[in-house]
Amino acid sequence: MKKNIFLIGVICSILIPINVSALTGSVSLSCDKTKLKPNEETTCSVKANTNEDVSAVGARITLGSNLTLTSVTTDSSWEGNGDDGNIQLYIDNNKKGNFNIATFKVKADSVNTGADTSVSLSDVKLSDASFAETDFTVSPVNVRILSNINTLKTLTVSDSNFTFNKDTNSYELTIDEDNTTISATKYDNNSSISGDIGNKKLNYGLNTFTIKVTSESGIVNTYTLKINRPDNR
Repeated sequence: MKKNIFLIGVICSILIPINVSALTGSVSLSCDKTKLKPNEETTCSVKANTNEDVSAVGARITLGSNLTLTSVTTDSSWEGNGDDGNIQLYIDNNKKGNFNIATFKVKADSVNTGADTSVSLSDVKLSDASFAETDFTVSPVNVRILSNINTLKTLTVSDSNFTFNKDTNSYELTIDEDNTTISATKYDNNSSISGDIGNKKLNYGLNTFTIKVTSESGIVNTYTLKINRPDNR
C-alpha cells in the first residue's frame, strides 16, 4: 500500500508542471532629439533594467517613414552585433540591474513638407541564465521631421492692386495715401510670420517694408514691399 502511494506521488509530481518565473524588468528606448531638420541625425539608446541575470538580448530596430538607419553600436561588454538593425547579443558574465544594450543613429530624409514618424523596437526578448526567453514591449519614440516651407500664401496691401506670387520676393507699388494696411497669410501652418504686418504710415517718397516667413525648421524667407507715395504738396 505504501509503495502504491509513493508511486502515485511520483507520477503526480511529473504530471504537475513546475512554474518557471519569467524575467521581470523593462527595456527602454530613448532618442536625444525628437525634432529633426531634413538630413539631420538623432542618436537613440536601448537600455534594460532587470532583477534577474540576463544572458542574451534580441531586438529589431523598426523605423517609420522618412527615416534611415545609419549605424548601430552595441555595448562593448556584449558579444554579437546589430547588423541591419537586427540586435542579437549574448554575454558570458550575465547582466543584472541597469545596463546598456546598444546605441544607434537615425537620419531624417529630405522631406520639405515635414512629417510625423517614429522609432521603435520589435521582437524584444531577454534570456535568463538558463536561456529561457521573455518578451518585452517597448514604447516607441515619436519623431517630427521639421518642414522647410517658408513662403506666404497671400500678401495684400490696401489701396493697391498687384499680383502676388509666393516665389517673387520683391514688389514695387505706388500708393497716394498717408497710410496703408499690409496683410499676409502663411502657406504652411507650421511656419511663422513676422515683420511689417498691419497698418503702416506712408511718408512722401519711398517706403520699404519687409515681411519674414520662418519655416518650422528655422529657415527665413524675406518679402520686400517698396511703396512710393507721390509728393503732391
